[in-house]
Amino acid sequence: MSIHSLPQILVEFVQSVSSDQITFLLLVNLVMLILGLVLDPVPAILLTAPLFIPTAMTFGVDPVHLGVIMTCNVAVGLFTPPVGATLYVASRIANVGVLTIARAMAPLYLAALTALLLVTYFPAISMTLVHLFR
Repeated sequence: MSIHSLPQILVEFVQSVSSDQITFLLLVNLVMLILGLVLDPVPAILLTAPLFIPTAMTFGVDPVHLGVIMTCNVAVGLFTPPVGATLYVASRIANVGVLTIARAMAPLYLAALTALLLVTYFPAISMTLVHLFR
């Protein structure tokens, strides 16, 4: 991915179509969800955070808030089929198929995406402790 500059291409796309903070955050969510599906969390964040931070700051997004958003996105990717690594761990532990676990987790996907949207568009949720300690 890094040899073909995929993270840079995705970030340039986000920057080119973002006109306001809401659109920017929505596109960050989409890019990070896609990367979270195919990459482990740490490489996904390490590849994209340095590219997203300057644009986020121009839209008035706190870097800590952006980090929380990115972390939540890749966490959702960890249990999203077809690549979700934790699905395979749970499958092995429960001795059932990955598809069975994915179906059983369907309501949890909805809850995770709802939590992701709340964290993204209501920064106070993730920034309250930060503001108390600053």
